[in-house]
Amino acid sequence: GEFNFAEANAYYSERQRTKKCPLGTPHGPRFACTDVTYLNGRLYVVTGYCPGDFVLTAEERDGTWQWGPLAWGGKGDAPGKFNTAHGIFAFDGHIFVANRERHQVLEFTEAGHLIRCLPDLPDSARICNVARTDDYFVMNALEPIQHTPAKTAPIFVHTGERLASVVEPGELGIPVLKHLHHTWPHYVTQPDGSRQLYLLIHGWSAGKFAVLKHEADGVRSSPNGWSRGPVPL
Repeated sequence: GEFNFAEANAYYSERQRTKKCPLGTPHGPRFACTDVTYLNGRLYVVTGYCPGDFVLTAEERDGTWQWGPLAWGGKGDAPGKFNTAHGIFAFDGHIFVANRERHQVLEFTEAGHLIRCLPDLPDSARICNVARTDDYFVMNALEPIQHTPAKTAPIFVHTGERLASVVEPGELGIPVLKHLHHTWPHYVTQPDGSRQLYLLIHGWSAGKFAVLKHEADGVRSSPNGWSRGPVPL
């Protein structure tokens, strides 16, 4: 097989034997990537929108990107498995995966060995995306946190060890951001050399988009309105 992971090889070998479905027959895709990142000459791809639910990799060989050999994950609730691997990001030589339906962000080595689940994330937060800038991770939930008064999907600022702050679009006068798919932090260098942080926000599903500017003297938000239990792997 293409990969050094038997589960992925079996899954994609089975794909070759799948017959074409008649028009109108309900079926899910066998391959559906949700995000991609790059680390040390290798592309890392998550396939959370299909039953496979893997991290797959591709390497450039003779000017062509080819799959393999590294892969891991697969659908399931055991440590290192995924239930909709939706976002992926490389930082400090490690790979971080947003495991959406388990409400987790998992940290792996670049070889796919599970290190930990990031602590202090809200229960029921369906994390779609994870990114990093300077000293903080920035991640977003798909929808408002359940059992809270919030009406919009939150954005989390996380140190890697604890939840530092929460951005609620509804509190900023953007009530249409009820569902979020991606949030990306971006610094712009000003003429005086200072750096201004912006958050680029993609709201699902009707093409919503917002840009938030960080104000250093603004009122800091704080986590509230939910319970946080033990962090399971």
